[in-house]
Amino acid sequence: MNGYLTEESSAVLDETVLRGQIGDDSAFLEELLVVFAVTIDAQVVALLAAAARGDSTTIAGHAHAIKGAAANIGAGALLSAAAALERAALQGDIAAHALEALHSAWRKLQHHPAIEPFVKKANGMA
Repeated sequence: MNGYLTEESSAVLDETVLRGQIGDDSAFLEELLVVFAVTIDAQVVALLAAAARGDSTTIAGHAHAIKGAAANIGAGALLSAAAALERAALQGDIAAHALEALHSAWRKLQHHPAIEPFVKKANGMA
């Protein structure tokens, strides 16, 4: 296994994937998750703005970036939602349910006990 989730995984967070990526380096874990939270928040905001403009190409780009970041930390539900949105956007489909699925997956991940402290720290930095 290469440490990446498949698009079919539905776990909010697979901590074994996350630990497999970084080991037991708690300082790096904190830095990684704070940067992840800030980056994904910005990507989701930009994605929603692109959706408001009807810009499917930009949506696909943001969804792709979110998909990769989610794979890196083991966030299966966010990965799946981003992959589905990317596929739809590449076909020119900006479906509200796909946008909401991604937004919902991000909200759930933000409240996961392993992620929430870093989201709060990231929000304090913003």
